[in-house]
Amino acid sequence: VAIEGGQIDGGGTKVGSIEEGEGDKVIAIRSGTHLSFKNITHPTGAHFIYLLNGCNDVTIEKITVRSSRDVINLVNCRDVAVSKCRFTGCANDTIALKSDYALGKILVTENVYVWDCHFETHTNRIQFGSETMGDIPNVYCWDITIDAALRSGISITSNDGGVVENVHFKNITMRKATNPVFMTVSRRMRTP
Repeated sequence: VAIEGGQIDGGGTKVGSIEEGEGDKVIAIRSGTHLSFKNITHPTGAHFIYLLNGCNDVTIEKITVRSSRDVINLVNCRDVAVSKCRFTGCANDTIALKSDYALGKILVTENVYVWDCHFETHTNRIQFGSETMGDIPNVYCWDITIDAALRSGISITSNDGGVVENVHFKNITMRKATNPVFMTVSRRMRTP
């Protein structure tokens, strides 16, 4: 699947609780492979702009977001490249790496590469969790500018037993981050 070029406006999608017939996601794909999203502008988003669960071989490149809640949630995803993106006006996470039980089994999120990006949000810029049932290994982030992270610039959490390992950050510039780096291990009881 490829969406390349143009503009996608979240329009009437919801950011908070939804009722029957309403939507809160701009693009949601489950168990996809060979996905490409390039050169897209999102003037407004939704609760999620990109919610990908169980997806492999994903390219997200030159995406501009001007307003949304979450931008990219990678849940149980493998082999993902995010580059040359600019996310501003976000209310929550710009990029969240997660592993949950939505697909009926514990999976990993691994081999994620993020580079040459600019992120601004009211919460977390790069977030590991909060759903972390499976492991999250091999994450590489470099040449990233983070502005106005009102919670944290980088948040690494393990809340449901998953192991976060082999994570690398290089050439990260942060301004106005309440907590530049936040790390915690907890138990949220979200596992079956």
